[in-house]
Order: sequence, then C-alpha cells, then structure tokens
Amino acid sequence: MSAGVVAVPLAFGIAFVAGAAVLRVRDKMARERSVPTGAAVANATTRLVRSLLVFSIIGLLSACGVVILIAFRDTIFDDAFILYRYARHLGFGHGLVWNLDEAPVEGYTSFLMVVLLAPFVRAGLDPLIVSRALGIASVAVIGILTGVMARRTFGATRSAAWLCGAAAATAGRAFEITTLGMETPVYALALFLAYWLAVATGRDGGDARSDAALDARRWWRRSVGCGAMLFAAFLLRPEAALLGPVLCALAITRHPRYLNGGSHNTARAIVDGVLAVGLAFLLPTLLYAGWKLLFFGSLLPNAFLIKMGDASFPSQLGLASVLGYLQGARRLVLLAAVGLFWPGRAHAERVAAAGFVAATAFFFLGVDTLMDASGRFLYPVTPFLAVLAISPLRAGLEWLWADGRWAVSRALLAAALFLAAVSPLGPGAAWHFARTALSSDSAPPRLVFMEKIVLVAHRLAAYDGIRDLTIAYGDAGVIPYFTDARIVDTVGLNDNVIARERDLGRLVQYVFDRQPDIIVFPTLPDFTPPTFGHGPLGNWPAWIHRPECRWDRYTYAGTTTTDFYYLNFLVRREAPDADRLVAFVTEQVADLRAPEMEALLADLVRRRRAQ
Repeated sequence: MSAGVVAVPLAFGIAFVAGAAVLRVRDKMARERSVPTGAAVANATTRLVRSLLVFSIIGLLSACGVVILIAFRDTIFDDAFILYRYARHLGFGHGLVWNLDEAPVEGYTSFLMVVLLAPFVRAGLDPLIVSRALGIASVAVIGILTGVMARRTFGATRSAAWLCGAAAATAGRAFEITTLGMETPVYALALFLAYWLAVATGRDGGDARSDAALDARRWWRRSVGCGAMLFAAFLLRPEAALLGPVLCALAITRHPRYLNGGSHNTARAIVDGVLAVGLAFLLPTLLYAGWKLLFFGSLLPNAFLIKMGDASFPSQLGLASVLGYLQGARRLVLLAAVGLFWPGRAHAERVAAAGFVAATAFFFLGVDTLMDASGRFLYPVTPFLAVLAISPLRAGLEWLWADGRWAVSRALLAAALFLAAVSPLGPGAAWHFARTALSSDSAPPRLVFMEKIVLVAHRLAAYDGIRDLTIAYGDAGVIPYFTDARIVDTVGLNDNVIARERDLGRLVQYVFDRQPDIIVFPTLPDFTPPTFGHGPLGNWPAWIHRPECRWDRYTYAGTTTTDFYYLNFLVRREAPDADRLVAFVTEQVADLRAPEMEALLADLVRRRRAQ
C-alpha cells in the first residue's frame, strides 16, 4: 500500500483529534502571578546577578550559534540548488521550468521560497547567502515570539521569558539547518507565527469569565491573519495544512461568544472560527490548486510521487528520521513531555502544540525522507516543543531564582542547569568547533562528497557549449545549477515522466530517447552499480541490463572519485563535437580512467547485443 494513502489521512486524523481536544480543554487554575507567591522584592545585588546571568546565558548561546555557523560555513546541500535553479529561471523571466526549452515542472517543494529568491538571484546575489540570512533571521524571530508567548500566555517573569526564547532559537540543530540554504527555518517561522497569532487572539491568561469580552473586530482580524499566515506556510511546504484543525480550534476557544458559554454561543463561535481561519486558508488554497492544475496539469508535486508514491508505511527512512530527531532533541522532548502535563495555565495552547507535533511525526513516518540533513524534516516542530517546555523551564528558573537564603548561589545553579538542558553544544563539542572555526592551518583538507561535486560542476561549466548539452544525472542540484545544461533528472523530482511512470522498460526507453550527451553513471568504489539510489531508477542493477539500454552509443570518458560514490562519465558518440567533449571530460573533469569501468561498459554492450 502506498505510504501516502496511509500517512496523510492518519496525520490529518490526529490533527482533528487534537483540535477536538483543544475545544474540551479548560484552564482550571486562576491567573498566576509572574513572580512566585511569597517572593520578596529582590535586593540590588540579586537583581544585578540575575541580569548578568541572563545576558551571559544568551551571549553564550549566541556564541555557540556563531561557532556552529562558522564551522559549517562551507556546507553545500544539493537539494537547495534545485530551488536556486528554479528561482534563477523565474527571476530572469523563463517561468517555473527546469529546462529552458521544456514545459513547466513542479520539481520543487517550496513554491514561496522560489518566489522569494527569484528577485535576489535576478539582482546578482548569491541565493545560498540570501537563504542563510533568511534562515538566521527566522530562527531569531522564533526565539522572540517564544519569549513573548512565555511572558504573556504562560506568565513567566521577564528573565525567564528571555531564556525560554533563547532556548527555542537554539534548539533542534537550528544553526546547522540554516547553513543548508533550504526553506526549513522560514517555513518553521511561518508555521509558528500562525500558531502564535491564534494564541494571541485570546487573553493573556486566567479565567475568561473574569475579564471583559474580547473585541469581536480584534478577534476577526487576528483569526483571519492566522489563516493567511497558515496559507503562507502552506506555500513553503504543503504539510503545513496539518496545523489547520488545531488553529481553528484555538480560534474558536477565544471567540467572545464561546467565552460567554451556552450552546447557542458555542455553535456561533464554531461557525465563525471555521469561517475566519478556515476560509482565510482554504479560499487561497483552492485558487492556488486551480492555478497549479492549469499550469502544471497536476495537483501533486513530483516530490510527493517520489517520496510517498511507493513507500510502505511506515517508511524505513521516515522512521529513521523521526527517531533520529527525537534522539537529537531528547532534552527538549523530555521537557516538552513534562510540560504537556504540567498543572497551571495555557492547557489549550499546550494540547494544540502537542497535537501538531504528533500529526507531523505520523506524517513523516510515511515519507521517504531523502537527504534528511541535520534532521531538517522534523525541525519545524521544534518551536512547538519549546512551547510545551515553557512551563517546567519557567517553574524551575523562578523557583531557583526566588529570594531568600543562598539566592546568588541558587541563581548560578539555575544558570548552569539551564545551559545543560538547552545548549546546542556541550563543552567538548564547543571546544572542537571553536578550534575548527578559528584554525589557521593552511593545509588543504581532503575534499568531501559535496565539495567534490561542486568542483566537478565548475569544471563542467567551463566547457564551451555546456548549456546546449543534455546531462542525465540523479543528484540534480549543484551540477544543474552551475552548468545550466539541460538535465534529465533520473530520480524524477524534476521530470514529470520519471516521477509518474513505474514500468522499468518504458522508463529506460524514455531516458535513452532523450539522447543525453553525458550520462553520469554512479558506482561504488569497487565499480559495482548502486542499489540505494532514489526514485524508480535508483536500483541500477535492476535495469542497466535491459534491452532498452543503448550503451553501445556511448563511450567512457573518465571517472571522478568521491568519498561516497564514483561518478563515471559516458559521452554519446553522436553528441555535438563528441571528440572534443570526450577529451575535455577526460582531461579537465575526471580524476582517472578506470579499467574496471571500461570493462563494465563493455559487458553491458555485449549483453545488449546478445539479447
């Protein structure tokens, strides 16, 4: 059974159950004081120590972030350059196309990120730097929003609220993810801002009946804004729709009529909540879906067909991603689990956050999470886990910081425990990254996989006429971006035929009918074809011996070695100026000519002729 058939309904079912739970939740406790009961006014020395500790902790966490950014500054993530290629074509007026002379293709996942980057690329700016800057700004805003929520909704002191915000900004390998250059941090911000707006439509806490009714216009304005922000998140990644039921429920519980009680008022609040949040999201979503159907001829992006079309439930890669994220963020997850059942205020907000986390986790259990670097797929739930962790963090900080005997010592202990709980780097890792970032060693490091791919891309781009050639290759990011050649994406993310066809014979026939001038044939270091590739053609031994393969039309030009797999370049004999192309690849691109690859190609040709 297809993973999408199971995972999507299950994830939305969890989201609707979470929304129903939010509607039944009532804060049972009166508004709590920001300062713990019985605490005396802090003396000048204690206030000074607390202030210094707060700024020191935030400074240390920021320093950890800077060290991580510097240490990972050379990170190259192949999938990001798929976005950049679409953004460049859009920015220069070619539209949402993968190859300039072909029909539009939805090979990206993040439509809004492509649109955001397009003017920057048109202006000549490096999209990787722009994406990283947007990511860092998004992480910082997430921290600010979390701090404001801790203060207003959870009643934390100012110091505790700042620290909760700092914890949210640094959790979940946030700084590593910003270096990838993907849409992930921006998407996480859009999701969290929609949730934050839903929470902000209500009062700052306590029993709603004891306060004046919330102004209806203010409720409508913020609820519609919440739905619009959810739509923006949906344009960044479509799984944002999982947050919709939770946001509707939160908006309903804050409706003036709902707070007044009574069945009639409750029914009216439900109708208004669905209209305000639901229609602000659903109407533009329907318009967007209609445009997609007309422009691309399909509602589903190729990424859905590749990552969820064939996988069983649960997907092995998806399960590994979920467990890997839980392991990596185990301290935050533990605090969140405690915070979900913590007595006190903001029960509805916590149930909503937990429901979205659960729905997202079940969704990704059905996804082949290809290229899940730094836990990027699950990172967007990090701010919601941080919200769940506010209650125990706040209680612990304020208890240890209360005035009385040993106030300064307890404040120092609180700072140490807080850093141990939320710091993205331990002492050993911090020292290692700091030495790496500040090292002046001039010895050239050994090139890792993506650095070698970038080198290959730049070498290929130097060939005169590379834009007129067609290259068949599976890792369709860096090489397509820097060469700007026509690319047959053998994974299928950027090819409508490969994304939808599952018959191996027709797939192989299609690839060779495209007459790629260069085929990048991957092998393991022992020159055996890989079985772990992505997409319907990812298992190379399953199809390279088929009669549809026309290996006799290709000649071997050389091999580039990496620490992951080898890139073997096959050049079509009838390619434009084939002899010059072969010589260029051999001399300028390849590291060596391998007798093993020559023997493999000869064997493939011999088998085809024998069939």
